[in-house]
Amino acid sequence: MRSARNRKPTASWTALKALAIERGVVPIADPKQVGRIQKRYQLLGKELRAAFGIREAPIAWHSGDRCYRAAFVISDERPERARRSFAGPRRAA
Repeated sequence: MRSARNRKPTASWTALKALAIERGVVPIADPKQVGRIQKRYQLLGKELRAAFGIREAPIAWHSGDRCYRAAFVISDERPERARRSFAGPRRAA
C-alpha cells in the first residue's frame, strides 16, 4: 500500500494502521468527517477484498455507535510510544 509515484504510504495504509491502533473499531466523533472517512474505508475494504479474495465487506459502518468496525481481528502490538505516530520504523543512516 505505497504510492507508485513517490513510494509513500497510501491513505488506505493509514486507515488500516488506524484500525489496528484502535483494535478494529474507529469511532468518528465529528459528523462532518464521516463522508471523507467513509471514502477512505470503502477504498480500504475494496483493496482488502481484492488482495485476499474476501466476499463480505471487511470493514463496516455502525451508525448507532458512529464507528467503523473491522470484521476481522486486528491490533497494533507495538509499544504505546511507537503507536503515536503513523511513521514506520526508523532506518539507520
